[in-house]
Amino acid sequence: MTDIRTETGLWDYAAFHDGQLLGQMTFRIDETRMTLWTGIFEKRCDPRALPRSLLVSAMMEAYLRVAQPRPPGNIHAGQTLSLHGREPRLDEVLIIQTSVERKFERKGRKWIAFRSDIRADGTRLLSGEILTIWAS
Repeated sequence: MTDIRTETGLWDYAAFHDGQLLGQMTFRIDETRMTLWTGIFEKRCDPRALPRSLLVSAMMEAYLRVAQPRPPGNIHAGQTLSLHGREPRLDEVLIIQTSVERKFERKGRKWIAFRSDIRADGTRLLSGEILTIWAS
């Protein structure tokens, strides 16, 4: 992968290109994550039928981990999600890939659409886009 950092160590908008893989991580929905989830929603999930919204949480965590270090001041301008197939399962390993879908300029601002794909056992569970206005 091309080095996308500036001399300050932050990511450089100019170095991004369409289709560029930023990283891949594994994510497991285990009892610890379920306890955190229950703390937010105050309702215990049935481990046989986990909510798909856990996939969105996994997508955002993966994005935050691989999209570092970002310059301060970026704006989360939008997000789209497509759910595929089934719900996630307790203790299942999710593979999450994050990439640059496209970058463009609009009204003098630099935009990047990041793409996330989540799979489990080769089955796609979620694909999503995080639209960001790049700070500098």
